[in-house]
Amino acid sequence: MLNSLYIENFAIIDKINVDFTEGLNIITGETGSGKSILIEAFELLLGQRFNKSFVRDSSKKTIVEATFTITDNSKIKFLEDMGYNVEDGVIIISRIVDTNLKSINKLNNRSITLNTLSELMSKFVDIHGQNGTQSLLNKDFYIDLIDSFDKEETFKIKSELSEILKKIVEYKKAYKSFNITNEEKDRQLDIINYQIDEISQIDFDNLDEKELENEYNKLSNINLIKNNIAEISNLYSDENYNQQDINTMFNIIISKLDSISDFDTEVKSFKDDLDKIYYDLDDLFSKINSYSSNIYQDEYQLNDLENKITIITNLKRKYGKSIEDIILFKQDLKQRLKELNEISENKRKFKELIELENKKGIELSNKLHRIRKEIVSKLEELIIQNLKDLNMKHADFKVKFDKLSEFNEKGYDSLDFLIKTNLGQEFKPMSSIASGGEISRIMLGFKSVISDFEDIDTLIFDEIDTGISGRTALVVGEKLIDLSKDKQIISISHLPQIASLSDNHILIEKIDCNNETKSILKVLTPEEKVNEISRLIGGINITKTTVEQAELMIDQANELKNYRR
Repeated sequence: MLNSLYIENFAIIDKINVDFTEGLNIITGETGSGKSILIEAFELLLGQRFNKSFVRDSSKKTIVEATFTITDNSKIKFLEDMGYNVEDGVIIISRIVDTNLKSINKLNNRSITLNTLSELMSKFVDIHGQNGTQSLLNKDFYIDLIDSFDKEETFKIKSELSEILKKIVEYKKAYKSFNITNEEKDRQLDIINYQIDEISQIDFDNLDEKELENEYNKLSNINLIKNNIAEISNLYSDENYNQQDINTMFNIIISKLDSISDFDTEVKSFKDDLDKIYYDLDDLFSKINSYSSNIYQDEYQLNDLENKITIITNLKRKYGKSIEDIILFKQDLKQRLKELNEISENKRKFKELIELENKKGIELSNKLHRIRKEIVSKLEELIIQNLKDLNMKHADFKVKFDKLSEFNEKGYDSLDFLIKTNLGQEFKPMSSIASGGEISRIMLGFKSVISDFEDIDTLIFDEIDTGISGRTALVVGEKLIDLSKDKQIISISHLPQIASLSDNHILIEKIDCNNETKSILKVLTPEEKVNEISRLIGGINITKTTVEQAELMIDQANELKNYRR
């Protein structure tokens, strides 16, 4: 629901801030007071492009801003899924043109594109005015509108169609991968077999890469290892008696400790510990000498390891960063090899799967078509009757069905709404209707039938009472009352019979101030409403008679609202 509208520096509007209520909001004003400008402002909030000519004073920012309350949890979730935070169910739409004529669009103080704004607001507001309408003049809307009359069943079928189409895309992609010539098949087989052979040079399943590298490092440095061990052995036990080695020094130390151990128990403990270390060290050096005597440089093994490492490095460069990647790549190659060798069988399999899903899709589309035909047969009668009620005595309406060459997620139906309003006319698409007032009345007739099935909260009508009076005006008023039971209605009117029905009456008027003309809006008090209805009845001169007529009309309007609600 639209809570409030703020406009600043827009056309002949200097600055206004007006509140709207639930139920029926009626806007009245003299010709030229700015009612059409107000509709322009509403359309901006629904995603229309900003016309720079609307800027009143280029030295100031131009602002059109509205606050909405949303109570439908599914719509709140829809907004939040798109990244817009909704606190307490309130959203604020802002359209701003700064002093550099740069356009800024925001939802809850976050930037939003016009396309996204249009998509979002189409779920909240529908506007019908002289410059066009959002939903009922848009062919893309018709399928969803018809389906809304049996939402549970049609939604289920369309969900199934969507899944079918996903499968068909997947199967077609797979089929296409097999749709190759024998030459191309042979070429792919050659490449795959070559790659498999190349990878198979190494037995990756039984390979420990770390162990391989360690063995290579050992063999490639075997001489250094042997030389260093020999030097270490000499340091431990050298046959050159002129040079003291570690073994000799140990024996000297142990001997000296032994000579004094009888005098000091602590020294004896040191000597015993050193004995243990000596025997352990002697055992270790025996193992080192034994290891050194048993290792040798196997040139054949070294070359083999070097070759393996080179091959693995090249394979990583071509098929993956790690051995795990290469193994997976080889598995994929084998799978593709299997598929190519079974190409005819696979093509047949996926062709059958595509045909099966297409058959399911056509059956579901047929079912959707039958449901829509049943809905349309009832809808046409109801809309024709509503149009006649609205003094369009010769109006006729029908829904034209065309069949698409292929079904999509909404079936294979393409719909157009056709209408004729006068005798002798041919049926024309709704989108070709030119008269603003006629459009609004037609839309009112439609909304009277379909409003219970729509999720839109706010309906805005412009010139809905153009060219009508008397009984027709009363019928228009009754339909507005009926719609306002569950929807917020905002309607610009010039008829007192309709204006008297308002739950919230807003006056737009043009005033001269400081050598300039500007429009102002205000919500009327009950007394001010009587005066405005009196003006609509009698013109500029408000008399006692017109005031009495206005009061009577408002009383009768309240009785009618109480009766119909």
